[in-house]
Amino acid sequence: SGPASATYSVSGSGANPANAADFGGTLPTNMPLSFAANETSKVITISVSGDNLVEANEGFTVTLSNPVGASLVTATAVGTIQNDDTASLSIDDISASESGVFTFTISSDKVASRDMTVLVNTANGTATLAGSDYTQLSNVLATIAAGSNSTTVTVTVNDDAIVENSETFTVNLSDAKFNGATDASRVVIGDSQGQATIENNDTASLSINDISVDEGGVFTFTISSD
Repeated sequence: SGPASATYSVSGSGANPANAADFGGTLPTNMPLSFAANETSKVITISVSGDNLVEANEGFTVTLSNPVGASLVTATAVGTIQNDDTASLSIDDISASESGVFTFTISSDKVASRDMTVLVNTANGTATLAGSDYTQLSNVLATIAAGSNSTTVTVTVNDDAIVENSETFTVNLSDAKFNGATDASRVVIGDSQGQATIENNDTASLSINDISVDEGGVFTFTISSD
């Protein structure tokens, strides 16, 4: 057979189409392809840019057109760019006075193209629900929005008038999801537990009373705490 030629172009396709950024900023368009006489195959190489974004697999289509000296039997082929990034979620520890709100930060080491979610639950330590030390969180859904790398959850800590040791409770993460689905290839929990330390903010003031008793009697002093 004699020489032949055609052109090929790349376009995003499928449920999650690739875009120019995936190909270094420009989609290959009308790229020339030539066959010498009696040449039966050609290899075209399409370079894909790497990134650190956790995302769905992306699709693209290579389309042949403008044939000269040949006819197109199969004019399109589909490529899939597979995600190779995984986000690891963690929660911080907090130590603060026993009043107001404890704000915990849930962080991701990578940004994702879709929302990532995790369930949040508190658990007693030396601080307890029965002791009214803090307000429970039960299966609270925390969302790290697409394009962000953190979110916060808050726990209300109750102030009291008791002089006591510092007390602790934990905030635990579970059931990480990417775009509403469990997918360990895209999101995992690296540090699942945040430690909260409620610092005592009460101080007792001691005093002793004065007494006047006739001689020969017994003096009984009372030492009091407020």
